[in-house]
Amino acid sequence: MKKVSVIITNYNYGRFLKEAIESALAQNYENYEIIIVDDGSTDNSRAILQKYKKNTKIRMILQENKGLPAACNAGINSSNGQYIVRLDADDKFLPIILKKESEILNKNPDVGMVYCDHFRNDKLVNVPEFDTERLRKEHYIIPGGTMLRRSCIDSVGLFRDTFWEETDMWIRIAKHFKIFHLKEPLYFYRRHDKNMTQGIYPY
Repeated sequence: MKKVSVIITNYNYGRFLKEAIESALAQNYENYEIIIVDDGSTDNSRAILQKYKKNTKIRMILQENKGLPAACNAGINSSNGQYIVRLDADDKFLPIILKKESEILNKNPDVGMVYCDHFRNDKLVNVPEFDTERLRKEHYIIPGGTMLRRSCIDSVGLFRDTFWEETDMWIRIAKHFKIFHLKEPLYFYRRHDKNMTQGIYPY
């Protein structure tokens, strides 16, 4: 069994997809797999994915467009890792994210979720501490780079088909497990004109 499963979800982000995949492959950590879920892209995404077909660390799911929560769940259901971390196809990992976040879960069995600070384009973002009531009003924890214990997902259920699918998941996990804020910028969150979450995250 792999320790970490990286779920890359993609829909028509071909112009960014290679950077996302390469950032996942550039980790200073070995025990992980990459599952790429292409959710019915109509751009050049699948031509880009063809170049990675022979990479043994990568598995691919090519499906008709079903929406982001369904794409995330397809990746989770296909995964073999004890820990799950999402990488949106228009974003990038920093090379130490898998090592740093998995160490937190290894050392703290009561922690079900780890989230980190990030770069929003060129700006360093120090994300606020976890607070359920605040999270209901401000969707400030981005899904990318947030590592979940697979057993927690099995306990609370998969992503639901709601617009705030990640915030809904975070709140469900927090009812039963501790949440850890890793105060290091380990994720590159790209803001651009085609973001599915344009204008949502205040931090």
